[in-house]
Amino acid sequence: AIKLGIPVAHVEAGLRSFDRRMPEEINRAVADHLSRWCFAPTPAAVANLAAEGITEGVLQVGDLMQDLAARVAPTLRDPAVLRPIGEALGLPLAPGAYVLATVHRAENREPAALAAWSQLLGEIAEPDRPVVLLLHPGTRVALAKAGITPAPGVHVVEPQGYRSTLALQLHAAAVLTDSGGSQREAAWLGTPCLV
Repeated sequence: AIKLGIPVAHVEAGLRSFDRRMPEEINRAVADHLSRWCFAPTPAAVANLAAEGITEGVLQVGDLMQDLAARVAPTLRDPAVLRPIGEALGLPLAPGAYVLATVHRAENREPAALAAWSQLLGEIAEPDRPVVLLLHPGTRVALAKAGITPAPGVHVVEPQGYRSTLALQLHAAAVLTDSGGSQREAAWLGTPCLV
C-alpha cells in the first residue's frame, strides 16, 4: 500500500510485547511506522508510539477486540451453542466438561517444546474432562515431523471461526494457550487461563 501511495491505518497500533524474537512484534512496529493513522487501544499503546517518535495521526480508540468479545459473548452464553460445534467436531461438549487449548507460537514448535506441552496436555486430560486442542496447521506439521502424537485424551481439531472459538472458550473449564488474544478473551469471559 505504501509503495502504491495508498494511505494505511493500523488498528491496535502501539501494542508491544518488547520481544523482538516474535515475528508479530516486528510486524506491529513496521505497520505503525508505515501508517498514516494509528488507532491505539490504550494509553500505554499511545505512549509506546510516542516513545518511537510516532505522534501524528495517533488516536486512542479503545480495544476493538474487547468490544467485539463483549458484543458477541452474550449471544453465546446459552450452553446449547455447544451442540452444533460439538457435532461438527465429532465431540460431546458440555459446559465445564473440557479444557480448551491452542498452541501456535514458533518457540512452541521446537522439538523439546513440542514434547513438553504435548505431555502436559496429556496429563491434564481426564476421561470426564478431555482437552480440545485447536491445532494451528504449522504446529500440526511440527508435531508430525517430530513424530509426536498427542495423548488419547487430547482431541486434536482444526482451528475454528471466531464465534465457535469464543463459545468454546466461554464454556471451557479452563483455557491453556500461548496466544495473547486467547489470554485476553479468556479473562474477559471469566474463564481460567494458563499461559
